[in-house]
Amino acid sequence: MTEVFVVILLIIASILWIWALIDIAKRYRKSDLRFTKWILVIVIFPILGSLLYFQKRKRKRVFQPDFNRSIKV
Repeated sequence: MTEVFVVILLIIASILWIWALIDIAKRYRKSDLRFTKWILVIVIFPILGSLLYFQKRKRKRVFQPDFNRSIKV
């Protein structure tokens, strides 16, 4: 039973790692310093680096409604 749990965790970690690498490759240019930084973090610390990348990426989204827009009646 424990072996099955470990295998499932390894599969999930591998999918997260590959997903992070693909997302970084799509998001940043290869000459960009952020590209190199995130690739190194994820290669050195696969699970923790992937989680940090997706957490940082999620925080960048900011909701900025335009409340100063005039309302026409």
